[in-house]
Amino acid sequence: MRHGRYKNARKHLQYLTLNNLLSTPLPILFCPTYIFTGLKDNVPILDRISGLLSVKEIRWEVTREAVEELKKINEQYGKWCEENLTVLPVHSDNNGSVHASIKRHCQRNKYTFVASNDSDLSTELRGFNNVSTVRLDRTVTLLEGLSNGVIRGVEKVERGKRVNNNEEVREIVKELKEKKGGREEGRGRKRRKAKEPNPLSVKKNGGKKEEGKTKKVRRKKQNVKA
Repeated sequence: MRHGRYKNARKHLQYLTLNNLLSTPLPILFCPTYIFTGLKDNVPILDRISGLLSVKEIRWEVTREAVEELKKINEQYGKWCEENLTVLPVHSDNNGSVHASIKRHCQRNKYTFVASNDSDLSTELRGFNNVSTVRLDRTVTLLEGLSNGVIRGVEKVERGKRVNNNEEVREIVKELKEKKGGREEGRGRKRRKAKEPNPLSVKKNGGKKEEGKTKKVRRKKQNVKA
């Protein structure tokens, strides 16, 4: 099972890399449900994720709203976040909502991995075209498959590239035609030269008699009666 998880994660990252979606360091944003589950079950959260993704440079992040939510459950959970993660400042538009703070942060980034065990939040994030989700299944770290939102986003970009390429080709063809037309106008119409008569193909004029020559008349021989 471990081999399959790592293989799927590698394919996942390759797809994102080929479509130029990843940035360095890789941002991992934590939902409080993931941290709560991991710390409660003594899971080495950071080591497991970095091992699964096989990425050395990672930016571990959590929103201030998520930290405050964890402190309500256990003060030590909030302290762990402050010691191990980069705490993102509160934004006035979030109104203290953990979900709103996470979604807002995702919208502002090129691409984000969100570690969450909140099924409702994960469902919402699967509609985003720049988010992959990580979750804990008991003590096993799993990278969810590519969402429809991500795939649709990539397909939209590819369609845009094809349209741009077609437009570029049309512009090049148009430019070449204009250049060709300009050269032809500058030269003017080319006049054809009169061809010399081919002596082998010239027909003799049989209607006129050549001077100094007479036409010989062949006489019919008459039968002489004995």
